[in-house]
Amino acid sequence: MLKAGIAEYDYCLSRKPEHVAWYQKEISLYWQHHLDTDFYAFNMDRELDPHFKEAWCKRSSPRLLREFSLFVPCL
Repeated sequence: MLKAGIAEYDYCLSRKPEHVAWYQKEISLYWQHHLDTDFYAFNMDRELDPHFKEAWCKRSSPRLLREFSLFVPCL
């Protein structure tokens, strides 16, 4: 299921690289990485970059982010 979702995000981003779907793809990979983590063992607000969260909420172009390390999918 994750592979299909990532493929859809990649298709969308291939058509428009600055599309806000980039944020959803990154969040999907983040959640996939934490699926087996105890609910109380991680805090998304503390782990995510504040600039990423701000741009995600405001739906800014991903190109405006200065530095951000992409999540690596564990497919």
